[in-house]
Amino acid sequence: MANAYDLRLLRRLWPFLQPHVRHVAASLGMLLVVQVFGLLRPVVMGQVAGHAANRDADALLRDGVLLAGLVVVTQVLSFAQVYTMQLAGARGVGLGVEEKQ
Repeated sequence: MANAYDLRLLRRLWPFLQPHVRHVAASLGMLLVVQVFGLLRPVVMGQVAGHAANRDADALLRDGVLLAGLVVVTQVLSFAQVYTMQLAGARGVGLGVEEKQ
């Protein structure tokens, strides 16, 4: 029942969001990238733990920097994803400033 309701709601909202489809598509694309990075994070953390156990300082530093960069990029993309989706939603209901054509 919930899926049918969601599809009906999407059909009703689509005419308002269609002019802002670029923002919606960009947001969904960033969401996919954020999720892939979220799956990579435990892998890198496992490598960091392995290097710490082996006392391999160079590899530990390299993977630690990689993990920190992954976290920072994930957070920046998460912010951008939420921002673009909110922008599309606000413009779709007429609350935002319209784009210049």
